[in-house]
Amino acid sequence: MELVRLAIPRRVYTQSHIDYVAEVIIEVFNNRDAIKGLTIIEEAPTLRHFTAKLKPFDETEGAKAPLKKIHFVTPT
Repeated sequence: MELVRLAIPRRVYTQSHIDYVAEVIIEVFNNRDAIKGLTIIEEAPTLRHFTAKLKPFDETEGAKAPLKKIHFVTPT
């Protein structure tokens, strides 16, 4: 199972911002078969996501099982 953590500061964004993010996540999930992934080919030792160099994922390198469900967890 692959998980993505989406951390959102509570006091910065409005409900319409959160609604938009939820719509985009659902749209991406619904089009997951058409969207190809990326592989990191070069990264910094810290905060790699800011300066990483990426290449399209090569399915011959090993495909993972497709996503079946999407779960939303909200704090109570």
